[in-house]
Amino acid sequence: MLSRAHATCAMLRDGESRDLIVSKLMGVEPQLDWQMAAQFVSVTSSTYPNCG
Repeated sequence: MLSRAHATCAMLRDGESRDLIVSKLMGVEPQLDWQMAAQFVSVTSSTYPNCG
């Protein structure tokens, strides 16, 4: 999931919406539901500096 966090951060920096990123995460990590994917995006954005 570390690589997903870096990719998520890059997408946030590029201006992609959180909803779009959540949808993308759910497409590549089928075990994630909407709430889990949204939480992952939120935690990633608050953990990494300059993440959007």
